[in-house]
Amino acid sequence: MLHYRTGPGATPGDATVTLTRPVLNQIVGGAATFEQKISAGEVTIEGPREALGEFFSLMDTFAYWFNIVTPRASLP
Repeated sequence: MLHYRTGPGATPGDATVTLTRPVLNQIVGGAATFEQKISAGEVTIEGPREALGEFFSLMDTFAYWFNIVTPRASLP
């Protein structure tokens, strides 16, 4: 889960990424890559780009058809 916080006590981020929801949907849906959208000028990054790479390295990837719930054989 990703959270953000603003106001007193919030630490500034290392980088800021700006994009629209439709662009995010295209990236998440696999219709485009982040790099393609950066090259097209639809994603902007303020701050060190390495911080974004470090952030993405922390994300997990899952098989598309993973089990959310698995049935139990029997109740005790």
